[in-house]
Amino acid sequence: MDDPSGAPTPWGLASLEGTDMQQGTAPCVEDKGKGSEALAVAAYMRVSTAEKKRRHGIPAQADATRTFVEKRSAWRHAGSWEDLGESGSTTSRPALSELLAEIAAGRVDVVLVSSLDRLGQTEAAIWCCLWQIEDAGAVLECCDQALGESGLDRWLTIDRLAQAVEADYCRIVTRTQSGRQLKAVGGGWPGGPAPYGYRISGKGAFGSTLEVDPTEAAVVRLLADLVIEGGRTLTDLAEELNRRGILTRSGRRWTRANLHRRLKSAAFLGEAVFFAALISNGVAIAPGLMAPDGPCTARAW
Repeated sequence: MDDPSGAPTPWGLASLEGTDMQQGTAPCVEDKGKGSEALAVAAYMRVSTAEKKRRHGIPAQADATRTFVEKRSAWRHAGSWEDLGESGSTTSRPALSELLAEIAAGRVDVVLVSSLDRLGQTEAAIWCCLWQIEDAGAVLECCDQALGESGLDRWLTIDRLAQAVEADYCRIVTRTQSGRQLKAVGGGWPGGPAPYGYRISGKGAFGSTLEVDPTEAAVVRLLADLVIEGGRTLTDLAEELNRRGILTRSGRRWTRANLHRRLKSAAFLGEAVFFAALISNGVAIAPGLMAPDGPCTARAW
């Protein structure tokens, strides 16, 4: 809902209108601790796959939350919940779900994160997780930023921080995509698992490319021969591979679905899709079936 001036209401605050939260009646840490024993504080930590090697690693978060709790005599550490390899843009995470159950059971009063971006990396994710925590009966606190006492000012602070988190996340995504595009323009592999029939040469290096995997290439050539013979459906081809004891890269049996994805791969033409554009000399082309017999490079639009 927009205000009378025409300015849009911040995402997270739109749901406050017409509720008690707008009047500042949300519980705060001080309220929960009055006249009671030490508050049970749960440390919530999260890292996405890309962040495991950077400053947001679990050890760094654990140290920050532990130090924060130790400085407060009215707090006691009630445990840690860690989501490993979970994106900050999602709100359904294993450890978070377990933590919410602990809160609902009355065993946790405060959820502590080292920084707000550990709760989520988009405004929508942050507010969704925050409401889940509050609805379950706990209060959120951050090590690196005071969220303030209960009331409208607290929600405004959280909304401002959530916007900053998402803006930073968008900048990271843009830089990452720019780097991948630069690799693709240079004929390198932009990232991700190698297409079936290939493997990554120089993995982890800026100039990494794709090269033929002899074992998988033999399977591709076998499929090409079977297709040329004719008279076989995708199901027939999958069953033939299984009969010969040939499994997928992950060790599973072939099915019509996973075989279809492999056969339609643009990599068999020596091309790779990047930013949903399949390019050959600046002209969009369609993928087809060809046994890999040479290096595969990526091109960007």
